[in-house]
Amino acid sequence: MNKNYVKTSRGVFTCFSSEEIKQNKPTLVFFAAMGINSAYLDFYNLFTFLDESKYNLISVDMLGSGFSSDPVYHQRTLENYSKEVSELLAKVGGSKLFIVSHSFSAVYLLNILHQKQKDFQVSGLIGIDPTAPKIMLHDTDQLNISLNEAKQSQKSNQGMDTDINPWLPDPLAKQAKKIYQKKSGNFFEIDELKEAVRTLKKNSRHEDWNRFTNIVNSISPELSRLY
Repeated sequence: MNKNYVKTSRGVFTCFSSEEIKQNKPTLVFFAAMGINSAYLDFYNLFTFLDESKYNLISVDMLGSGFSSDPVYHQRTLENYSKEVSELLAKVGGSKLFIVSHSFSAVYLLNILHQKQKDFQVSGLIGIDPTAPKIMLHDTDQLNISLNEAKQSQKSNQGMDTDINPWLPDPLAKQAKKIYQKKSGNFFEIDELKEAVRTLKKNSRHEDWNRFTNIVNSISPELSRLY
């Protein structure tokens, strides 16, 4: 896949994409979970599995994460994330745009879908273990644990508070370790974790999340005890 730099008014995104982007094919845009991870390194094995003759594949590292630059607007609020990613998606374009989001990034992406976008159109959202705000708000212990780990990394300047894809080829695994050690405990990771509960509360009111919660309940009734 090709490594590309997409300049926006809010920072420079690093994206990895198919060798050739064709407008007549569906475009899958991948976003990693909360934190410092690179979407390309996280989804590397999936990219090798998908048929590029059928899809355009693009991975996006959030600003302040992975290989992307630091964001111009440092606070990691729902609003800033939404504006940053919206500007990026407008540059990606395409008539068959599908978002693939892992875990907490689904919260940001669904918020974008609720806004009326003039510069791009999303055909669908594919969630990989997507974070459901109403459920997560009843169990914020993991967020606090992650915040404490990030603060420890910041103090020691040696830690790495994230997991590396265990199936990466050795050269990429070494690259992942280097960049994750560098970014672990940075301002943006810590601020995102501090903002997480406020972000969840803002998004929990969305009707689509309420429908999602009802679907989860119909599949796993025991989860209904969480809210």
